[in-house]
Amino acid sequence: MTRATTLKATAVIGGVLLAMMMIMTVSRAAFTDTTSNPNNAWDAGTVVLTDDHQPGTAMFTEGPLKPGDTGDACIGVIYNGTVSSDVVLSAIDTTGSTGLETAIDVVIDKSDGTTCGDGTTTPVYTGGLDTFTNDAGSWTATSAGTTYYYNVAWTFTSTGSDTGDNALQGTNATAAFTWTATSN
Repeated sequence: MTRATTLKATAVIGGVLLAMMMIMTVSRAAFTDTTSNPNNAWDAGTVVLTDDHQPGTAMFTEGPLKPGDTGDACIGVIYNGTVSSDVVLSAIDTTGSTGLETAIDVVIDKSDGTTCGDGTTTPVYTGGLDTFTNDAGSWTATSAGTTYYYNVAWTFTSTGSDTGDNALQGTNATAAFTWTATSN
């Protein structure tokens, strides 16, 4: 075979292959289809917890106290989030106290009614203001507006001796009650 014949044969074969590829490409296009599913969206839920006291208002501002004094207050804890959450009295922080916290005993009850003591009442903590260590009174909030009421009663307990009671003169106790909501 001569070089010219080889070139002609290569050109013919190349032309045939090119024509086949064009036919296959055109044929394949006739069987193509697509679909679309637009506007997918994801929105994160919220965990919102408030109480029924004025913002920054304490439940207690007591004093001057002496051993044997008592008091109580009711606080509503309200869940307004959009996802189911577990709510719990998670901490009583007495940072800043100067000794009186050791003589303040508290009893905390939780109610599921429309105020403290209404509906089903459950004791959630009994002990010293300074010894609270565990989460207490948990409940599951499944919808906005779920409210539980906590009655916090306190007693300034006597040490049982004049010396011990006298050592508490001039001391104070401060406490921050904290409820925590965690989505489940």
